[in-house]
Amino acid sequence: MSSAPDPVLVIGTTADYIKHISEGEPERAVFLTDRTVYFGKESPPGGKVGLNITAPLHDADRSFHRLQSSIGRWGINPAGVACFDCESLILASDVAHRLNLPFPSRRAVMNCRDKLVSRRLWREREVLCPKAVPVFGEEDIRASSGFMQYPVVVKPTALSGSELTFICENPDEAVRNMHLVRDSLLQRAGDRTINRDGMVDGRAMLCEEYIAGEEYSCDFISDGGRVKIARTARKHLRVMGPAGTVWAYEVPGMRRGEVDRLDLSAIIADAAGALGLKRCMGMADFIIRDGKTYFLEVTPRPGGDCLPQVIKHSCGLDMLSAHLDFSTGLMPAVPPEDEWKRTVGLRVHAGRSGRLVSIRLRNGPVDNDILEIEWYRKPGDWIEMPPIDYSTWTLGHVIFRPLPGEDLTAQMERLSMSIEVEIE
Repeated sequence: MSSAPDPVLVIGTTADYIKHISEGEPERAVFLTDRTVYFGKESPPGGKVGLNITAPLHDADRSFHRLQSSIGRWGINPAGVACFDCESLILASDVAHRLNLPFPSRRAVMNCRDKLVSRRLWREREVLCPKAVPVFGEEDIRASSGFMQYPVVVKPTALSGSELTFICENPDEAVRNMHLVRDSLLQRAGDRTINRDGMVDGRAMLCEEYIAGEEYSCDFISDGGRVKIARTARKHLRVMGPAGTVWAYEVPGMRRGEVDRLDLSAIIADAAGALGLKRCMGMADFIIRDGKTYFLEVTPRPGGDCLPQVIKHSCGLDMLSAHLDFSTGLMPAVPPEDEWKRTVGLRVHAGRSGRLVSIRLRNGPVDNDILEIEWYRKPGDWIEMPPIDYSTWTLGHVIFRPLPGEDLTAQMERLSMSIEVEIE
């Protein structure tokens, strides 16, 4: 057997994360993935790729028995459990509990996964967040106007990010979008890949207060009731398209002085504690309005999308590796503020459905320092638009350094205009 340290169990991640971890740190992790994610074949760690175990992740018992059989066969003693995907957090918690390894509890994870429950728990602890009510039909939408001013947000209780999220200017628009959300949820609820943790309910929606302000996210480390901020990112949202869609991430999103003025570590500690999170490396989404912080989501995993790549280019910190370190009991080293360079990850979205013919960054008047270009889709792929599908319409990302003294939005617009996408 290899003399390498015991690997970490990574539960339910995607092929790109598997590739990143395996190529950067061979033997560092053992992956338990859904059968829809294919990455090589099962083999003992020690080569260029770690052990990849496939199982029906919607079935916790079968997945655990498959995992237990494989690690037993190869004599693996897992050093910890890590997870990068919201839909796999409950399974990760269950696996960790069965193996007597540290991970947030199932109850805490479910509190994070259910937006209605998280808002109730926050309001009980006087943690600022949008007002929210459950919605099961048109009468609930109409009744909410009695104590909630428009615009409001209609959204599911459990889907990730801004999927099926709608900003509604009046009750009639809210009712129309409620029916759209419900119909879409009924389809997703029966999909064992999308709904592998069973949290998507076709009847479960919420209507919440719309809070206008600057939107941010951060990665944090919570240990012993104390919170350390690992990074911040400002979210630049798309003006056109689905509500809440991130156009670009700007890292760092705020400097240490602003973090301290907001007392961000303390209020994240309150928000995480209210959900039952104790020791975890997590992510928080929040809005700043009039100097106050309103929480949208707190979850025990690091930020996704292209954020790990943006962070790496900004300061050299590999958030995926740091999360693996944390899962084994190590405290990741976060670079000091003066090592973080202003870096932007611009997300590229399709403008229509169809078959992708080509995508490229055109040679032209782009003055920015381009650090990375990655296309998630390739010619021949079928592209579908929201609200039917929120995955394929994201075509890739471009990471760059902003020019000093020039409006960032103008730079992002210029760069976006230089990206040629042909869809037929």
